[in-house]
Amino acid sequence: MKEGKLLVKGDAVGSKIKIGYPVLLNSPNEAGPLTKECIIVTDTITPDWDPLLKKVGGIITNKGGRTSHAAIVARELGVPAIVGCGNATEKIVNGEIITMSCAQGKIGYIYRGELPFKERKIDFTEIHLPKTEAKMILADPENAFQLSFYPNNGIGLLRMEFIITHSVRDTPYGFGEI
Repeated sequence: MKEGKLLVKGDAVGSKIKIGYPVLLNSPNEAGPLTKECIIVTDTITPDWDPLLKKVGGIITNKGGRTSHAAIVARELGVPAIVGCGNATEKIVNGEIITMSCAQGKIGYIYRGELPFKERKIDFTEIHLPKTEAKMILADPENAFQLSFYPNNGIGLLRMEFIITHSVRDTPYGFGEI
């Protein structure tokens, strides 16, 4: 990946690169229509943000670390996140295209503009599991079939609250239809 104008950096969650449009939010109530091209940029993420996180392509927060709520949910949904940036809400301009890279190690970088990169596919057919069981976390039943092709020993953690939210299509927080 080519490097561009660095806006901010933080802890990378996942290993993906996402190009999209930042949507700066102070609370989930401020959110309008969101798509996979949107990247939520906020101070911190709490459980009341969960219905919005499935709709977006990335998450950036000022606060938090690898075990924060934003990081955990991002891992479960397969969405790239950069957490603990400190001043992302000050440095990133709402709606201006950015490239967020979680593919450069433990540190995630957010660059201004659309940066070119190459994606490499990995063949899982020759991977052998270790003696210790490798189990997955299931948060979204819609992804279960796709994830079943990854080398694994089954499901180790089932996020029932996510499954209920996805099935009922409403939340106790009053966001209405998801």
